Amino acid sequence: MFVFFVLAIPLFFAYAATGVLENPLRGTNDLTTLIIKILGAVVKIGGYVAVLAIVWSGFLFVKAQGNKTELETAKSTFMYTIIGVAVLLAAQGLALALGETIKSVVR
Repeated sequence: MFVFFVLAIPLFFAYAATGVLENPLRGTNDLTTLIIKILGAVVKIGGYVAVLAIVWSGFLFVKAQGNKTELETAKSTFMYTIIGVAVLLAAQGLALALGETIKSVVR
C-alpha cells in the first residue's frame, strides 16, 4: 500500500494543479522519446522517495541522541540517499545526452 501511495504522488499533484490527468506518453513516436519520458517519470518518483529518505535519515539523527552506533546508521542512511540521488540524476543526464545524440544521428 505504501509503494502504491509513493508511486501515485505525482498523479495527485498533477491532478490538483490542472484538474485533468493527461496522457504522459502523448506525442511519443519513437523509442528514444519513450525512454526519455519513462526516465523522467522515474526521476520524479525517485525525487519523492529521496525526500522521504532524507526525512527518515533526519529522524534517525534525532532518535540517536548521541548513541554512536545509531549515529553511524543515520550517517550511512543519509550518505546512501545522497549517493542514490546523484546516481539518479547522472542517469537522467546520460540518458538525455544519449537520446539527443541518437536523434541527431537518425535525422
